[in-house]
Amino acid sequence: MMESSSDSTVESDKQGIVPMRLSDDSWSTTSGKLKRICCTNKIYLIPLIISILSIFLVLGTIFGFVVKYHELTSMITHQKVLLEAFELKSTASASEALAHRSPVLQSAGSAGSTYIHWGKKTCGADSSLVYSGFGAGSAAGTVTRGGGGAKYLCMPPNPEYNKFDMSNDTAAHSWLYSTEYMSFDLGIFPRSVHGHNVACSVCHAPRSAKTMIPAKRSCPIGWTKEYEGYLMSGYVRNMKTSYECVDTDPDVIGGTQNVTGGASLYFVSGYCGEYGGLSHCPRYVTARELTCVICTK
Repeated sequence: MMESSSDSTVESDKQGIVPMRLSDDSWSTTSGKLKRICCTNKIYLIPLIISILSIFLVLGTIFGFVVKYHELTSMITHQKVLLEAFELKSTASASEALAHRSPVLQSAGSAGSTYIHWGKKTCGADSSLVYSGFGAGSAAGTVTRGGGGAKYLCMPPNPEYNKFDMSNDTAAHSWLYSTEYMSFDLGIFPRSVHGHNVACSVCHAPRSAKTMIPAKRSCPIGWTKEYEGYLMSGYVRNMKTSYECVDTDPDVIGGTQNVTGGASLYFVSGYCGEYGGLSHCPRYVTARELTCVICTK
């Protein structure tokens, strides 16, 4: 046995291999360095871990806020949709009730203006219909019947009465009569409407200003043309009435072709004569029917 160990040592010496052996002091030093390295790494890792956890915490908080914000936004949007639907339903119900109760539009607080479309049961493309009806006014004035109102009215077909007294129906009244076209089939209108009652409609335009321009067919720049027509009024020998612009293609109230001598509408023309008249003749021609146009802005 001893010889074998000796032989191994000799063999190792021959090959030039020297076994490493650490003394106790060297081992202690190496172990201490390793411990210091481990401790140092732990010291650096702790803040890193804390930072990573903080980042995750912040991200989680942000994500939570985003989710809550999305839920809140969705809830607000849903509430707005419900509110709009409720308002639309309420508006529709109110409009329906108003249509059944009264034809007159209560337009307080709404933008725009109203005008009467004489000779038509409908309104223009961007105007809304308040109600359609028929023309009325005082009887064609005579010596015995010269009172009453001077303006023509567009009457709704379904009146609403309040208090009334039928005990005396012949006195203390100002009478209204249906207004009739007195056009005499002159070829001005596209078809005969002579003797028929005048149709009319009250229209609401989305523009606040309105005007009727006589002797014109077009509106000034910046104004919207609602419709054009012919200037009409009462007969020259009767009591004075207002001037109205009647559509070039008038509608009638069916079943009313009967000249009754009530309120009436005649074509209006300029007069150029030696005893006075228009100052802008000969641009204005005697007996030539005058046009008109309704404009809004």
